[in-house]
This record gives sequence, structure tokens and C-alpha cells, in this order.
Amino acid sequence: MAGQLGWPMSGMLGIYYDDPRQVPEEELRSKACAIVTEGFDPKVEGVEAFTIPGGQHAVHRHLGSYSKLGDAWMALYSEELPAFDMDDNGSPFEIYRNTPMDTAEDDLVTDLHVPVKSK
Repeated sequence: MAGQLGWPMSGMLGIYYDDPRQVPEEELRSKACAIVTEGFDPKVEGVEAFTIPGGQHAVHRHLGSYSKLGDAWMALYSEELPAFDMDDNGSPFEIYRNTPMDTAEDDLVTDLHVPVKSK
């Protein structure tokens, strides 16, 4: 939708508000987002502009199919996050560095971010 409306996008991301290990699948909350210039007003009913809080993040780069993102998230949570405390001031998100519209599935790049604090 953002592309069709000609919004000044520099990327796309997904935000995830719940831990799928603790919340039933049908109750999970998320947002699909377009990364736009600061101050941009979408002027579309049901669409809101907001800023993701800055700060320190644990980041895991996933290469390949979106169908394997669940495995990438599990690796991030089980292997990398134990070195940090979660930061409740933000939610985990994915930044899609390219798109399946013009990139082969094996060449997709997705960065997984989790807000953290140093222990």
C-alpha cells in the first residue's frame, strides 16, 4: 500500500509485541510498517505514524527464506540474548533489507532486532 501511494519509503519492517512462546498464535499482535521520513503524515484512515525508540539492540542477520525466520528468532533468543537483559522500552522487530519482489528467496536479507540492556 505504501509503495502504491508513493510514500517516501526507505524500507519495510515488522514489529512483534508478544512472545510466541507465551502467547497463543491467534492472540499474537504485530504491525507491518513502512520506513518513511521523519514527520511524514500518512493521511490514511487506520494508518498511524510512530517512532521506534532508539537504544541498544541484539541483532541477528538472517539470510534466506522468510519461512525460516521462526528458526532465526529462536536462535537469537536461545543463543545470543542470554548475554543481555531485555529492554521493556521497545518491541522486537524485523527489518527487511530487500524484497521477494526483486530478490531470489535464497538471497533475502532480514535483520532481527531485540531491544536489550547490558547485564
